[in-house]
Amino acid sequence: MKTYVLIKGVILLIATLPLQTVVADQDDELEPGKPRHGCFYSREATNFDALDNRNLIVYAPTKSRAYHVQIAPPSNELRFVEGIAFDGRDGRVCGYAGETVSFGGRGAGRRYSITNVWRLDEAQLAQLKDQYRSPDGDQQIEPKETEGAEIER
Repeated sequence: MKTYVLIKGVILLIATLPLQTVVADQDDELEPGKPRHGCFYSREATNFDALDNRNLIVYAPTKSRAYHVQIAPPSNELRFVEGIAFDGRDGRVCGYAGETVSFGGRGAGRRYSITNVWRLDEAQLAQLKDQYRSPDGDQQIEPKETEGAEIER
């Protein structure tokens, strides 16, 4: 009888662990400087910034809650997309297997796998943006002056 009660208690404990993890993910404060796995509801993704061809920052629901999202394979169209749509389990995007993102505008119709999602605090967001910013501060690169090709007549 004691064994039965012990097994029942262990099963109950194991069954409630995922619920505790979901609640902790939404309510805990971030430790400064420490990236951490995060989840967001796809319907709350209001804006995004493309960092390069496989990294983007998603704001869900506002700019105060930012997430670093990595996709695979890399997409050359990521910097030029007009819209974004996420497909996750139960409406949540956490970087689990099977979760995808698709883009509107250029590159429309193709789905990309979401490989990682991290919740960012303000310092991490600023550091990530600085890391991916061009060294010249997004200035236009002017072509060099050349003599050109010689034409024989």
